[in-house]
Amino acid sequence: MCLPPFYFAYAAGADRGAAICRDANDALAAVVVRAPQRFAAFATVPLQSPPAAVSELRRAVTELGHWGVEIGSSVAGGPLDDPALDAFWAACCELDVPVFMHPHHELGGERAAPYYLGNLFGNPSETGLIAARLIFAGVFERFPQLHMILAHGGGTLAAIAGRLDHGYRVRSETQTIPKPPSAYLSQLYFDIVTHDDEYLAYLVQRVGPSGVVVG
Repeated sequence: MCLPPFYFAYAAGADRGAAICRDANDALAAVVVRAPQRFAAFATVPLQSPPAAVSELRRAVTELGHWGVEIGSSVAGGPLDDPALDAFWAACCELDVPVFMHPHHELGGERAAPYYLGNLFGNPSETGLIAARLIFAGVFERFPQLHMILAHGGGTLAAIAGRLDHGYRVRSETQTIPKPPSAYLSQLYFDIVTHDDEYLAYLVQRVGPSGVVVG
């Protein structure tokens, strides 16, 4: 159980963002208390201030009993592969909690506005883009204990993994990590929300049954 992404407060100032996240995590914990056999909570944290994000993550996990943390795919437009967030990734590893990434500020802009394509196309494309950036930026290499859950079947990531590996072999710009991009799929989990049984079967074959989770 976690907040929908339009409740992320990344555009707020650091203090206000931290206060919003505290209230949200307290509210989630109150729901879990009423039915702990049915619910578990994933925290939200103020990523615009990495120290505050680490502090709120620790409180949510150690005091409120949250099972993980949910984040958006950008921090008010800022990239998740910003080195300033390394302290946050380190805390996730230390606390041994999964990170659920949900697309936020969908890819496509005005061109994707008609036909609800901002969501239908933009969301999975955004997820694939950000996951690929995290891989090439070395986030999963630096933090081998980091485990991330990707919404919507991982978006486009599994479908383009071979293309990313090809780019790694032939493009100098990609030589930022010691292993091909697909080697890092083992640190990722893909939820089942693909709306396509054939693609879900491919996903299970591509990443293995243990890499696919209910979403």
